[in-house]
Parts: sequence; structure tokens; C-alpha cells
Amino acid sequence: MYTFGGVMLVTSEEKKHCIPTRLTSEQMKKIDRLVKRLGLRSRSEFIREAIDHYLNEAGSMKVIEIRGISMDQAKREIIEYLEQKSEADTFEIANDLRLDLDLTTKALKELWEGGKIR
Repeated sequence: MYTFGGVMLVTSEEKKHCIPTRLTSEQMKKIDRLVKRLGLRSRSEFIREAIDHYLNEAGSMKVIEIRGISMDQAKREIIEYLEQKSEADTFEIANDLRLDLDLTTKALKELWEGGKIR
């Protein structure tokens, strides 16, 4: 953007927006250290790159819609799941079956205590 004779001229570059943000002193110190270490031109460049990084990471996250099912249904599905797989951890079971992690943990505990799984 340039000013010429009191008129603002905008280049063909994409329009940029400004978002006022408050940061703590500790955050600013960390940003300043990283700007220097990474050889960036400014805090703004660091913040833009951090936002791009986060947007890419968040955009590739897998979102799992948790199903609300009963304990008995969860136990049946977990048994079927484990019959298909030789082993799996609690998080994998919960994610693959789209179950609440707490429900999965309780169901696994009950199945183990009842001798249904090893």
C-alpha cells in the first residue's frame, strides 16, 4: 500500500487484515527469542507463520463424532473389535469405534475383570 498525493494506492497483493491482540510479557519474550533464532524479520512475520502452521495442523486433524451408546453395547462392540485385531490400545479402540474414552476405559475394565478379554 502506498500513499501518493494523499491518495492510498493498494498493490495487487492480497488485502491484509489487522487483528489487535494482547500478549503477556512472557509471550513477547518468547516470540522475540524465536524471531532472532529463526532469523525472521519481525514479530509480525513470526505470528503470521505461526498462524499458518496452526491452520495447516488444525485443518488436517481428524474429527471424531462420539456416539452415545450404552455400556452393554460398548462392551459388545469392543469384543467384536478385538476379535478382528490381535491387540489395540484404549485410544485406538475409542477412536475406531467412535466411543467416549471414559466409557471405553470402563467397558474394558469390566470386560477384563469378567474374564472376557486378556
